[in-house]
Amino acid sequence: FTLEAWVYKASPFSGAPGIISKGDYFLVGQSGTDQITFGFVDSSTTPHTIDSLSAIPNNQWVHLAGVYDGADLLIYRDGVLDNRATIGAFTVATTSANLELGKNAGNYFNGTLDEVRLWNLARSQTQLQRALHHTLSGSEPGLAAYYNFDQTAGVILPDLTNGGNHGTLMNLPAWTIATWRYG
Repeated sequence: FTLEAWVYKASPFSGAPGIISKGDYFLVGQSGTDQITFGFVDSSTTPHTIDSLSAIPNNQWVHLAGVYDGADLLIYRDGVLDNRATIGAFTVATTSANLELGKNAGNYFNGTLDEVRLWNLARSQTQLQRALHHTLSGSEPGLAAYYNFDQTAGVILPDLTNGGNHGTLMNLPAWTIATWRYG
């Protein structure tokens, strides 16, 4: 599977703020290092995680992706491999937990998210690089949920796939215009 998003961090991470979090799989920030942790809990409740090698800068758009390909955990930053860990084959635990963007167990992300994509397949580095600066149609094979944040008002965040996993925005977020470079 693959989790990816454009991230604009406004201040150092505090706690383990969520970027993408759904109970047993996650892409979260780490307090103190400003690195990213990507991982999941397997069906026997064992966690498998990897940390980025590089810190995520403040006040700059960065594309982040976490990939599990059935053998390796990989973190990409702006389409470039940042770290890889071989863990072997595991079944990712299923969960009925809500998908949370910008939140993880009460730790909130201070910044802006855009182009959040959840895939039920492992995206290759080439695939990530090709789509990095482009919006999607929502009908790409393997795309499980897609939130482009192109709305300008309201509290509903539509899932642009046919999955209908629409979200409700909480705590009155501000709508802004993304400044990362579209292709």
